[in-house]
Amino acid sequence: MTWLRARIPGFLYLTVIGAGIFSIAYAPGRLFSETDPAAIAAAVSSQLPLLRLAIVISVVCFVAYLLLPLSLFPHLAPVGRASAVAMVAFVAVSIPISLANLGNWIEILHVVEGRAAFAGWSPEQVHETIALADARHGYQQRIATIFWGLWLIPLGILARRARMLPLPVCVLLVMGGIGYPVAILG
Repeated sequence: MTWLRARIPGFLYLTVIGAGIFSIAYAPGRLFSETDPAAIAAAVSSQLPLLRLAIVISVVCFVAYLLLPLSLFPHLAPVGRASAVAMVAFVAVSIPISLANLGNWIEILHVVEGRAAFAGWSPEQVHETIALADARHGYQQRIATIFWGLWLIPLGILARRARMLPLPVCVLLVMGGIGYPVAILG
């Protein structure tokens, strides 16, 4: 059982990476790469299954991301309980922001599909709503990204103390943890 318990964080990290590449990079790049709201509407309209899949994969990503520090906690708390709690807290704060942010994509999905609440809207209204929801998604993701970075600082420190990772990797984790918020706020 210990063998399996030690591998769960690795599996969760791979899940977060794979799901994140798809839902944070690939799908948005295909759906929201245009700056013109009409072009975004056309891209989303022609790829509704991709947007639906991106929403589902995002949920998988965020759930795995929440479970990741929880699975690391028993391994890292013995070398720094307060830092391990901070690591979990930073991730836990980002999850509701990230999940709520998916509401913007659901709004876009419903607008493009012409759901009842949006029936009879002019193309300009549809395009403007899509542009606003896309912009909100970007801003809210920036807020979540601050916490996506901050958790790396205690992780890097704890991984070094526990001698789980080589020093250069731990230094890169801490640098990444500082870099995320600096890049977002800078």
